[in-house]
Amino acid sequence: MDDKIFAPKPREIITKENIIQFQDLEIGIQADFSEIIAKLNLRFGTDLKTRLEGFHITIISPLESKILRDFTKEDVRELQEIIIEIQQGRGLSIKGIGYIDGSNSVFRVQDFDRTKKVAFIALDIPRMREFRKRKELPPKDFHITLGFENDDIHEQINNQGESELMPKQPDPKFNDLIILLPKLKFTGLKETKETDPNVEELKRLINDSNFEAQFLAVQTRVERAKRNKLLNSAQKRDLETRLAEANALLLQATKIQTQNLNQLKKALEQPTPQLVEALNIWGRSRNVRGEYGPDQKGFNAGVVHYFEYRAHVGKNKKRFKPEYTFSVGGFIAHTKQYKSFLENSNPTTNSQIETARLLEDSKGNRRLYILTKEKEFIVGFERVGEGMKILSVFLEQNTQKLNKATDDELNSTEKARTRFNRLEGVITEIPL
Repeated sequence: MDDKIFAPKPREIITKENIIQFQDLEIGIQADFSEIIAKLNLRFGTDLKTRLEGFHITIISPLESKILRDFTKEDVRELQEIIIEIQQGRGLSIKGIGYIDGSNSVFRVQDFDRTKKVAFIALDIPRMREFRKRKELPPKDFHITLGFENDDIHEQINNQGESELMPKQPDPKFNDLIILLPKLKFTGLKETKETDPNVEELKRLINDSNFEAQFLAVQTRVERAKRNKLLNSAQKRDLETRLAEANALLLQATKIQTQNLNQLKKALEQPTPQLVEALNIWGRSRNVRGEYGPDQKGFNAGVVHYFEYRAHVGKNKKRFKPEYTFSVGGFIAHTKQYKSFLENSNPTTNSQIETARLLEDSKGNRRLYILTKEKEFIVGFERVGEGMKILSVFLEQNTQKLNKATDDELNSTEKARTRFNRLEGVITEIPL
């Protein structure tokens, strides 16, 4: 299948001096895979999407990038030779096409990966494989991700219950599609593009050690409370056995939540267009500590309400349905659900809405209150020149709550005047 590879003119790529600046090593690819993706979508009834930043082969991942600092000049020279060989179309072969469906995979996937599907081209790069082995990096199935639904699948659970890289091997049943593969043009190392500011904001939160400690404490509070109750129990019968069981449950809960957090960190290494789009559907708000941010413009409300609130006992209540997991996929699904109410907020045309009220100030800014028939209270805000954005969602609310919030705005109470996203001047209610 080497006829599928186009070889451009090689050029120098890396040096000992500049390699430490790389966050990862990815070789860019130019090719039109639209025909093969369309065939896969037709075959499986999927909606596979390509990465916004284009196609690539990852040879050193972001989690492995620290090793680049320790590379000798000889390491850099060999790595550069390998990359140039790939760029020239040498030392690399196409093994076939693979597809993983998280819902019925033969692999053991995390619960949050069960809604995901991914298609890829499996590759063999023998010299790079040996280079990684010599540098004591784990075995890696080199591949080009063609497209995915609800994000890529990066890991599986091994027999020891630990996370490890998901195998990306070809499947012979897709051999009939190989003829559709276009010529691949390797463009050398990809430059790391500036990521969406909302994604960067989410990364900073998730990677903060204080957030991690608070998140684990909140998400395991039930198991912790049961263990602590036994520690203070006056009933000594079978206490040692019951305490051991409680500690085991707490350990398991902590392990699961740590896996969720690590999976989220990994997903944010290569944010998808769907995540960027979902984050931009949310407005700005104060964070859990009531802070306005360094530029006084607030924080992304999706980051605050969906992710940060998970680490706060009081805020964690009545915010999330069980199906909206602590994951990129859960956040995207959560956002899509409530975005649909902003797009059609009229109870006469949207049977899922109990009631809704829309307010506008003298500047043209608008605030929208929606109560669904499932008792979800959705707050939206639209600044002049922008679309309606989600601010927050509360579960188990009622009409009285909605009307009270509306009356606060109309009467310009102190609570309404001190909102971060406040209406100003003359405020009137307008028809939906």
